[in-house]
This record gives sequence, C-alpha cells and structure tokens, in this order.
Amino acid sequence: MVKGVRGLNLLVTAESISNFGDGIWIILMPLLGYNLWHSSLAIGIVSLVTLSPYVLGILFSNYVDRMVPPVVMIICDVGRMLLSFLLAVLLLSGRSTFVLFIVLVFLLSSFSVFYIPSRTAAVPNFFKKEVVQKTEAIFNVSDFLFLVVGKLFCGFLLGISVSYGLLVLIDSFTFLVSGFCNYFFYKMYVKKVIISKNNTVIKSKNKIFKIFLRQDLKMILASFVILNLSIGGLMENALPTILIKNNPTNYKQWFSILNSSFDIGMLVSNLIFLKIFSKSELNTKLIAIPGVVSLLVIGLFLSPNILKFFLIFSVGGLASWLDVATVVYMQTNLPRESLTSTFTVIGSVSKTLEPISSLIYMGLCLGSNIYVKLISFNLILLILASVSVIAFKNKRGVV
Repeated sequence: MVKGVRGLNLLVTAESISNFGDGIWIILMPLLGYNLWHSSLAIGIVSLVTLSPYVLGILFSNYVDRMVPPVVMIICDVGRMLLSFLLAVLLLSGRSTFVLFIVLVFLLSSFSVFYIPSRTAAVPNFFKKEVVQKTEAIFNVSDFLFLVVGKLFCGFLLGISVSYGLLVLIDSFTFLVSGFCNYFFYKMYVKKVIISKNNTVIKSKNKIFKIFLRQDLKMILASFVILNLSIGGLMENALPTILIKNNPTNYKQWFSILNSSFDIGMLVSNLIFLKIFSKSELNTKLIAIPGVVSLLVIGLFLSPNILKFFLIFSVGGLASWLDVATVVYMQTNLPRESLTSTFTVIGSVSKTLEPISSLIYMGLCLGSNIYVKLISFNLILLILASVSVIAFKNKRGVV
C-alpha cells in the first residue's frame, strides 16, 4: 500500500481485487466458450465479442468526462457483479447456452471498457502531482500481481475439477468487494474534493479529438495500435488454439501458466519502473517496443512450451513498460479535465483493433501451414513498427 496518501489505498485495494476477478475471468472465457461449444472457432468468437465493446469507448468518451471517475468505476463494478452472478446461476443450474454466454460476455466487457480509464483519470484529479508521478507503476504492480494470482488460482481450481459456475460466482464476489471499496473512496474523499473545487474537476470543456492533433499522442496511439494487433489476438485466440492442438490432455494448465507469464513480465517491468523512474518522456526506445514485441512473437511460434514462458514473459514486460511510461507522460502533460476521455479513446482505439487481430489470428489458425502464416503476419507488423520508429526520429531529430 501507499503510506501517507489518504484514499489512494482504497483505490489500490479496489483495483487489486477487481484484477483478481479479471484474472479468473481471462482464463475462464475462452475455456468456457470451448466447453459450451466444442470447437476452436468458439475461442475466436469469445475473443471477438470480448474486445468489440471497446468501440463504445470511442463513441462515449466525451460523456464519461462529465461524470466523476469513481462513480463510473462503481457503476462498472455493480454491472459486472450482477452479470457474472447471473451467468454463475445459469451455469450451476445447467441452463447456459453458448449464445447466452456470448451475450453476457459482451455486456460484461462493455462495463469493463470504462473502468481503467476512469481510475487512471481519478489519480491526477484527486491527488497531488508528486503522487501522480509514481502512482501508475504502483497501481500496475498491484494489478498484475493480483491478475497472476487470479489466473493461477483459476488454473489450480480447474485442475481439481471445480465447476465453471462456482468460479464465475467467485468472480462475481470480487466485483462486489471492489465496488464497496470504490464507494467508500467516493464517500470519504471525492465528495470533499468536488465541493472544494466547485465541481471543476468534472467539467470537460475540451473536445477530445482536437487533443489528438498533438504529434506526441499520434505516436503513442500508433504504437499501441501495432502492439495490440500483435498481442491481442495472440493471447486470446492463437495461444489457446495452439495449446489445444499440441496439448490435448493438459491445455488448461498450460494456458493458465503461459497466460500468467505475460502478467508476471508486466509485474516485473512495473517494479523496475517504480524503482528507477519518477517521470517519463517519449523517446525512440519506447516507440521501438512494438517492433521488438513482434520479433519476440515470431520466436514464440517456433519454440517449445518452456521457452514460450520466457518469451511471453518478455512480451508482457515490454508491453507494460510502454503502457506505464506513456500513461505517466500523459498524466503529467495533458489537461486534467480531458484525461478520462483521452485515456478512453487511446485505450478504445487500440483495443478496437484487437478484434481485428483476433479475427486475423483465428483465420491464420485454420487450415495448414499455421506457423508460416502466423510468422508472416508478425513480420508485417515488424515492418510497420520500423516505419513508425523512422517517422518518430524524423519528427524529433533523435537517434
């Protein structure tokens, strides 16, 4: 926890518990879809439906800026809690179908779209600047730690044949606890800040798309687009599909372990960032990260499961470094009144391309010569990332 910062501990606790539930949900989604409809196509459909609600982030980002960030977080927690509870009841009673599962997954993901951007915006709005500089790494360390624990916990319970319905019920409870923590934060701290600032904290006068005329935000957005095209469909679609084909008897355990290695890499990366840096600026090394990730993904398709663990670990670490460094940069360089919408748009635009990535990976995993097609796709992304680095150097005049 964070010593001497009133209220921040409640936010960290809420998000940590929420991420524990997310860890369970990330493992459950593709496996539950496959269990309800015994086809690898089900994994691709679940991935597509999970990511498609991010279009809502682009459409409604300006409206979200008019609300107090913790209120948005509470609404998201309540919505996810009710929907996951409904799904648990249907599973435990044997009444769930694949179509109904897909509908609930879409609705759950729709609430999740606005949670992280709202929390990210809450920090600079309600805490001093010196706290903001390192707090994103603090959040991410806690987030990824609990994501890993949630994924491994889910993998362990699946290994001892705990039912899907019971796991979804546990997931529902985590969102309930997270919602209470966010409510107490709002009740104890946020109302006082809003009153003292005469509500200026929730008045957004900037039009969000004008902000994206800035060259720095264009480069950040381009980096996340390439990165998410490479790893979005990879983790949610290609990885479980390959594991099911290559490890038909223990794919659940391998999926849990390898998926967790991604978050372990992110956790280690955030610990390093937290220890070394107090601020961030855009540089060539950051912009080059998507290209390096594409190169590692190519190696991933050519390696055994043990080596896959370390490659995915490295991919997670690099992705997290780009994430936390650019978030800190934006938190300290953009107007506070437009932070929620800016984070929502950047997250949503990049995430909106993940369904495309998922569809691409799903198509590439069909038929023969799977690995040749997967490697070729990431070679294309590597070329695009290289072009982005060259463009950044030309604009900034750096080496």
